[in-house]
Amino acid sequence: VIWLASLMDAGLTQFLTCLLFCSPLSNALTINFTEAIGTTGDGYVSFNFDWHLNSEESPAWFNSSVLVLNMKNPQLIYLASQLSPGHLRVGGSEGDVAIYDVGNHLPCKPGFCMSMDKWKELGEFCQAAKIRLVFGLNAMYGRPNKTSHFDPSNTRSLLEYTAKNKIPVYGFEFGNELQSKIDASYMADDYITIRQMINELWPDSTTRPWLIGPDENPNSEFLKELLEKAGPVLNASTYHIYPGYGLDPHLSEQILTANYLDKEGSQAGSLGKVISQVAPNVEGWVGETAAAWHSGQDGTTNAFLSGFWYLDALSSVASQNQKALQTDIGRRQL
Repeated sequence: VIWLASLMDAGLTQFLTCLLFCSPLSNALTINFTEAIGTTGDGYVSFNFDWHLNSEESPAWFNSSVLVLNMKNPQLIYLASQLSPGHLRVGGSEGDVAIYDVGNHLPCKPGFCMSMDKWKELGEFCQAAKIRLVFGLNAMYGRPNKTSHFDPSNTRSLLEYTAKNKIPVYGFEFGNELQSKIDASYMADDYITIRQMINELWPDSTTRPWLIGPDENPNSEFLKELLEKAGPVLNASTYHIYPGYGLDPHLSEQILTANYLDKEGSQAGSLGKVISQVAPNVEGWVGETAAAWHSGQDGTTNAFLSGFWYLDALSSVASQNQKALQTDIGRRQL
């Protein structure tokens, strides 16, 4: 955080200095500091924890699962607090495998069973760091096919436990990149079911967690169909942006080119437009982003070079009036 702040300060200073003194400009340049082209939320700069097992793409995500991390580690709490009041989003593909060990539930797969002790520890971690917990619920629990509804029983058990024990959750998401696995209309019905449970268990609207989703890969048609039905029950709509591919041998050469940098803002603009047109009262969030998918690329997306991509992503997404940008953090990601 310190080096990123220094980079931003130094970069802005050098940029303005060059504009004023270094570049021979044939025309006058006017910079308007009185009118904003976009606004963000106060939790704009945010980050993700995932469920990756140590065996998955090792060592990219070694000891980084939300179930493995020591949430009582003072250094981790301090580092997270430097992004306050940002969001900590716990999600990812394995979130649709995870089961919550409360009440009666289906058998847990090793590495994907959230105990209630760990759940409370996660809430305490967010309180200590003064960050907002956004938790992705399992949208595949008990779902036999894409044109059917999920079984809400395990989700309800978790929500009941959370409300009873006053675990601070800013918002619940539902599903991760499931646009090809669930019909949009059925997923919208499930959001309505979850909204009804949240409203019942948190009758006080001032303490009621948000409902957020669908955490899709960019797909305007799916997003539009879902929001037409579920928009009234959502607080924020999320999508993922990954402009590059981690196994691309030319990634380090491309990452700071204009075409590469333009991808983040372009996708945020097109999906943000769908959200504002179909569900104008719903905030637009970039729910996951990094310079490249497939866990990034060692020496590129986890290096100083990627910091410039990140600064550009922060500004380009903000210019599209999106309210949060949640970045992946891992051994090969910024």
